[in-house]
Amino acid sequence: MFDTDIVLKKLDEAERRAQQVGPVEDAHSLLRAVYSNPAVPLNTRLKAASLAIEYERPKLAVSAVVSGQDLGALLDARTKRIQEGKIGMNGGAKVKTIEAKVNRNSEPPKQVQTKVQAIEEELDL
Repeated sequence: MFDTDIVLKKLDEAERRAQQVGPVEDAHSLLRAVYSNPAVPLNTRLKAASLAIEYERPKLAVSAVVSGQDLGALLDARTKRIQEGKIGMNGGAKVKTIEAKVNRNSEPPKQVQTKVQAIEEELDL
């Protein structure tokens, strides 16, 4: 029926692969060690990766806050508040815009003047 040599070889191979993985702290570490090991067959690595991914990447899910209003009424109320200036587009308090003031009469810093002079000399301007 069974060839004992083949069975023993397969057991030795399995033990050798287990030793390649080494000691692990928990089940997730074992899965990571298996799918990261190129000596393990690809189908086994894929199975380990598919099991481990649930703990490595969060699932994308839809979350909603349910209130007494429907979505249309909520959007209308928010649009009205934005138009009235009570809230900003980000949903929080209105953001104050700061405008930059440039003083054209002041001299540029000495370092800038030196670089400009060097470029002008280089270009013979």
